[in-house]
Amino acid sequence: MKNPADGNFAEAQKARTALGRYGRPEEVAVAVAFLASPAATYITGTTLTVDGGYNAWFETSRHRGGAGPAPPRASAQLVTSKSMPSKV
Repeated sequence: MKNPADGNFAEAQKARTALGRYGRPEEVAVAVAFLASPAATYITGTTLTVDGGYNAWFETSRHRGGAGPAPPRASAQLVTSKSMPSKV
């Protein structure tokens, strides 16, 4: 698999991200660690987007009529015992 940062659209992709750069693995790891921690015990049924503001840029641009359909995105879901239904 090729690193997107080295691809033909790397600069355009970074320009569409509010932070202007690709995320680092440790930035995603912090979000995963938080969701797996006791601090997140009351969080259920939601999506935590860790994208450097890409989604915010796209939504803002789309409402101004500037962007087309959303680009394909990779998605990861963390399933923990907290998110699984309890057996009765």
